[in-house]
Amino acid sequence: MASVKVLLYKSKKNAAGKHPIALRITKDRIPKYKFLEYIDPKDWNEKKTEVKQSHPVSFPQNRTV
Repeated sequence: MASVKVLLYKSKKNAAGKHPIALRITKDRIPKYKFLEYIDPKDWNEKKTEVKQSHPVSFPQNRTV
């Protein structure tokens, strides 16, 4: 059985200072990461694990996640 978690991958950053949204897929205790899109950390809601409404394209990004 595999589990999937959405998170903001804070240990990776691009030149603009944005971090990627990552899907962590764990199967047989082995995690693999799929990176989706880079966003500013202030636009990430840790409790809900989604992009905040203040971000201009939050609705399409949250539908993707």
